[in-house]
Amino acid sequence: MNSNQIEVRINHVVEDNQSGDMPKGTANQPALESTSNNMQSSGLGVTKTLGVMALRKGANYAVSNYANLSGDYLTQNQINSTIEIAGLFALGATGPVGLATAAASLGVKAADFYINRTKQNQNIEYLRQRTATWNGSR
Repeated sequence: MNSNQIEVRINHVVEDNQSGDMPKGTANQPALESTSNNMQSSGLGVTKTLGVMALRKGANYAVSNYANLSGDYLTQNQINSTIEIAGLFALGATGPVGLATAAASLGVKAADFYINRTKQNQNIEYLRQRTATWNGSR
């Protein structure tokens, strides 16, 4: 046999069960119908999934770019905070591990908030001292 040739042999055996009711060839029709129904339902599932993904992507774009589209950055910040809080509640509702994760996330966020607040206060104090020195030198 040449190495470039592929030989495929198919042995197809058809058994004829003459039970009297079924004509020849109809024994496999229910299996074929269920296969086609499964293919149709999986096609619908894929279509629905793609539709949901497209809607989610559009919603995420609209929510994340609300400030860029409208110029209202305060509302954008409130939207982001609301989504984050809802996500933490949902995470906490999943069980004890989710609750612990949500609590740890809140702890980290609180620490970050106070660190940023302390840095801002230090910068404000520095600017006050600098301004007072500059005003006093006149």
